[in-house]
Amino acid sequence: MPQYIKASIPMPGKAENMNPNVPSPHNPSTMTLNGRLKIPKAYFAPKGRLYSDEDMVALKRARPLETLPPKFIPTKGSEVKPPVLHFGYPPGDAVLAYAKVHNLLKPIPTLEDDDGNLAAPEPDLAYTIRNVLETLCERHKLTSIKPSVQAILRTDFLSFYTNYTPCPPKEEAEKLAEELKVILNRTDSPMWYPDSHEWMWRRE
Repeated sequence: MPQYIKASIPMPGKAENMNPNVPSPHNPSTMTLNGRLKIPKAYFAPKGRLYSDEDMVALKRARPLETLPPKFIPTKGSEVKPPVLHFGYPPGDAVLAYAKVHNLLKPIPTLEDDDGNLAAPEPDLAYTIRNVLETLCERHKLTSIKPSVQAILRTDFLSFYTNYTPCPPKEEAEKLAEELKVILNRTDSPMWYPDSHEWMWRRE
């Protein structure tokens, strides 16, 4: 069973050295400043104490990562494991609107009220988002991407892949991002967000 660590491994320090000319398999684009990557403190283990609810709150308020830092890529054989980070977008209400227009809504199973009357069906957000993602991948033959809907700090999220899953070809990730930008009415690129359950550094 994984054990969430008290030790300060790793701790925030100076901005991490990055070579912008060397691509990372998890970085569709590399955002650096003078060759150094700045990572919010909330992404690291607390110093000299166990995690607390305040740490989750701080992480939720921290900005997502534009680039996956090398130390957040799991290393085979290492007993210290980084948090799970998802690459993708928050969904927003636009996904439901798109699903309704394209007949991709997945309803919650019909329930009865106290009088035995059937309640009006409501869309199941998680299944609807996944249906939209799977439809886009099938339509554009994005066979290397296995999209999922994950809870990102208690909010549903469109996840292309994680730092623990194989990285798809760059052109496939870019094509899915291009389609979602239109659906979500966004101009920004996908970023890295912490998982809702495995957001802590841990020791196995």
